[in-house]
Amino acid sequence: MLAVNGNICTRKRSHTALALVVATAVSLALAAGGVFAALRAARRTASEAGRFVKDFIALEPGRSTFDDAVRVAKAYQNRWEGIPTDQGLPSGCNWGRCDLAFIFENSWLHHLRLAPPTALYASVHISEGVVTSHYVLFGSAGEKMPFFEVMVTESRTVPPGEARRVRTLKRNTWQEVIELTPDATVSQREQAYAFNLSCLSKIGGCRTRDELLLPHSEQKSR
Repeated sequence: MLAVNGNICTRKRSHTALALVVATAVSLALAAGGVFAALRAARRTASEAGRFVKDFIALEPGRSTFDDAVRVAKAYQNRWEGIPTDQGLPSGCNWGRCDLAFIFENSWLHHLRLAPPTALYASVHISEGVVTSHYVLFGSAGEKMPFFEVMVTESRTVPPGEARRVRTLKRNTWQEVIELTPDATVSQREQAYAFNLSCLSKIGGCRTRDELLLPHSEQKSR
């Protein structure tokens, strides 16, 4: 009788161990699937952000029109910050005055704790049918600093001259502001907007301020 009971206990332990192995395998498979889906979504976001930056650079304050900005807005409608109206534009946007805002984030990677929160945020201001100013902010949380970001601004009201670059550290946020003037060259504009958008899609993200911008050699090969 004791031998029978021993066999039953042995079988129970075997079944329990097998169940644990299966449960672990299923959990690992689900986790791997989640990571794969997060990476795929992040790469799609980074790729779309790259296309957006090129289209955004083409919007020149003082030259580009309301229609130019609307074409860009409709191409990236899924990235708007704001509620679209029946006309297919964000609420409050019209020829006389319009503020467009877009955001690209590594939401899935951050949600799964595979990377620090990272985002590209862009804003365009239009007045009387003309783009008057715009800016892009690209930032991430780091290890040594809670947050660091690069901002590029352009405005038709800024007097001609050299592009300004200002670095500040306020409330544990490191920020570099690049202010482009209306007479900025193509090369200056390309260098200013040379964001390392792989920060949006890689596991581990970008954890130092220098990683936010592409090295000079890579800027030329983009």
